[in-house]
Amino acid sequence: MKRIVKRLGLIFGILLVLLFGGLSLILTFFQEDIGQQVVAAVNGQLKTEMQVGGFDLTLIRTFPNIGVNLQDVTVLGTDAEPLIEAGELSFRAGLFSLLSDALQLKSVVLQDAALHLSIDRNGHANYDIFLDSEPASAEDAGSNARISLGEAIVRNLAISYEDEQAEQDARVQVHKASFEGDFGSTHFRLISRAKSQIDHLVSGGEPLLEGQSFNYEADIDIDNEAGNYTIEQVVIEVGGLPLEVKGKAQSQGKATALDFQFNSEDGTLTEVLALIPGSYQEALRGIESRGDFELSGIIKGLYSDTQQPAVQANLRFANGRLSGERIFAKVRDLGFTAQFTNGKDRNNRTTSLRIDNFTGSMDGEPFNMQLWIKNLDDPTIDFRADGYLPPGLLLGFIPDERITDAEGMIRIQDLRLQGRY
Repeated sequence: MKRIVKRLGLIFGILLVLLFGGLSLILTFFQEDIGQQVVAAVNGQLKTEMQVGGFDLTLIRTFPNIGVNLQDVTVLGTDAEPLIEAGELSFRAGLFSLLSDALQLKSVVLQDAALHLSIDRNGHANYDIFLDSEPASAEDAGSNARISLGEAIVRNLAISYEDEQAEQDARVQVHKASFEGDFGSTHFRLISRAKSQIDHLVSGGEPLLEGQSFNYEADIDIDNEAGNYTIEQVVIEVGGLPLEVKGKAQSQGKATALDFQFNSEDGTLTEVLALIPGSYQEALRGIESRGDFELSGIIKGLYSDTQQPAVQANLRFANGRLSGERIFAKVRDLGFTAQFTNGKDRNNRTTSLRIDNFTGSMDGEPFNMQLWIKNLDDPTIDFRADGYLPPGLLLGFIPDERITDAEGMIRIQDLRLQGRY
């Protein structure tokens, strides 16, 4: 019995070696043809062109699929300049599709690449490269390869973005990202996650979020035929600040119906302040802050060139304190609630921000404040304050190095300011 098992094992091993050897020989023989098929299949779906420096096929690392690896890849943008530059773009194809009339491409891996996105002053985007109509058939494209992707993986991607109209530019380093779904179907579930870092982000001349991490996990139901997009869950983390989003979007002619809910329950004031523009961070240098906050809100209604959805947000802050080399007072037990809405007309005129019950202990004395701002086009303010403010706290926010010390306590009694700002 043992002898039979050994013989069967030997026969199986020989067959396996012959199989791999035969397949490797076939791949070597057809390598040029298969590589050209893949390039033609991709170009058949582009307005522009993908250029490659070379390609090779692998089997052992990708079995039971074959790997079609394109080297030195360049995809041109609509401005005829490089849109994508990659050291390697790898497709995975079904092994047995080699025996059929069409080579089925199942997944793609992009690594060591650069993506250059731009919008010129006239609003033309260089990344509008995909055909608007039905892509060319395999026969018309000169290819027997069929793209039916179920997974896309990105490793080490440098993204640059410049929008001349909006005066925005950014550089983002994507360490790793993945996208899973039946992309060849009109209705599929997209599972995606990414880890990246914002190296540079400027909007309107103001630097934002520089050096902050940007990570997300997403579960989205996509129905392209019906124009329905349902966010089962998206968890975004900017810096250390988490934000969860759920809801749906539906195309309705030239408008999109939005119904989103968002919340953040585990944020801290330190994480929030790390995200504010650099100019404000400089003003707060030397001031340390702590505290916990919860954020929730909705975005609901039609969005188009002439319509805006309703936006409402609620914020609760608690357990706050201020300290640091510029604060010469004990500031403890800070807390407040805030509400934001763009109002019934959903524009700047009906927008309001209200901060209620801003309370705290200032060197052991109580302080209370309220603020209501309405109509961002022509702001009106209702400000109320009562309590004690130590001069040592105010020093931290006075940009004058000649003032080095202050003592005593400022008593504010039933202060109220109302009017246009």
